Amino acid sequence: MKRFIFVLLLSSGLLTNQTFACSSDCVAVKQVDDVVIVRGFDTTGNIMYSHPVSLAETLNLTASNLSISDISVSTSSGATNLSDGGRVETSANVYTTVADILIVVTTAIFDVNGKLLLVDTNTKTHQNFE
Repeated sequence: MKRFIFVLLLSSGLLTNQTFACSSDCVAVKQVDDVVIVRGFDTTGNIMYSHPVSLAETLNLTASNLSISDISVSTSSGATNLSDGGRVETSANVYTTVADILIVVTTAIFDVNGKLLLVDTNTKTHQNFE
């Protein structure tokens, strides 16, 4: 039993401490089970920003008798250069079920050297067939 608990704790620690390889500061949106995690990283892989969004709570999966496999996911992203040489990157991740739509919009601002200055995450939900 102790071995099982140790393996469980170890595996959960590995999931939460994942590093992403970036040649410059970056923002990553990753789904882990029923949570979407938006993270901002510097070039050494240190987390500078982290914001979790619960799919199960936001999409009311238990109330709708749905599971994570019932969610359809689509992603769109774009970038705009700023006059000072920096850039703004925006991504929209849309999670859809039969009953709900969740949109997670992430906006990241980088300076002229590519350093991540700001990350903003907004969520919007819509109930279908109200």
